[in-house]
Amino acid sequence: MSSTALDAKVYRPPDSSGGTVTSWIPLVTPYSLHGEQCTSAFWRWNPTGTSIVGWDPGYGISVDQNFRCLPEAVTTWWNQNWLGPNTETVVSIGPLTCPEAYSVVATHIEDESRTRVACCPSGYTFKTWQTFGNPGECYSQVDSGVVLTVQTSNDQKEWNPTTVTTNTTTSVIAVHINGWIFAEETGSSEPSPEASTSSCPSDDGSLSTGDAVGIGVGVGLGVIGLATFAAGLFMMRRSKKIQKKAQVAPEVSMHSDPRLQGTSGTPYTYPGSHGGYSAEVEGNYKAPASELPGVNS
Repeated sequence: MSSTALDAKVYRPPDSSGGTVTSWIPLVTPYSLHGEQCTSAFWRWNPTGTSIVGWDPGYGISVDQNFRCLPEAVTTWWNQNWLGPNTETVVSIGPLTCPEAYSVVATHIEDESRTRVACCPSGYTFKTWQTFGNPGECYSQVDSGVVLTVQTSNDQKEWNPTTVTTNTTTSVIAVHINGWIFAEETGSSEPSPEASTSSCPSDDGSLSTGDAVGIGVGVGLGVIGLATFAAGLFMMRRSKKIQKKAQVAPEVSMHSDPRLQGTSGTPYTYPGSHGGYSAEVEGNYKAPASELPGVNS
């Protein structure tokens, strides 16, 4: 498969539905650059809350900018609410391949062309579908008496480690990754321009049938012309009347025989060429409802 065809399958054009534009970010290879410390990087981004959150890309933004556990595509998707209220655009991941530390925990067939996929980290259980920026889709029940180090912030927005000892009701939630996989689009039955062949003859040094016919006609006309000229000279010597008739004899016009003309007419069009891709195929996909701000499904 050519790189152009691969890019077309990976990079999808934006969709528009209900006044909201969905931009797609592909994640097609299993991300594996996370470190072992990612499994124990917990924080409470809500100072007054009790939720302990793991695998959060915001940890690498607020707590330690050298810390990275998830690919940038997930960071962009998960933290898009940080840009403020937005009802015009939304980012979705598609096509999606779960990172190496994650696995598929739930799927939902939206229609015949697309399937929604949920990914949770290893050791976490799927609970219910949530949108980006809203943890709670993946959770892990922690045994009583386990000591966890959790980053918490003070009034000055400074982050410091805090020791938390779990009890029987403690659970840790992890950032989920939701995205889409798409059915392979069926192309047009018409051959593509790359696969089409031109009707122009190849130049291999030999004469085509048309060239041979043209030369034959030209030679024949040349012989006739010489014979006419010789007869005219003969008749001129015998009589001025015959000479006059020879002078007004009609000339043979090369433009009267299409076989003696060069190739003309409209340019050749390759079968199936249409000067661009149809927007109908690209517009078949509507913005996923679950990715619209404030909508769960």
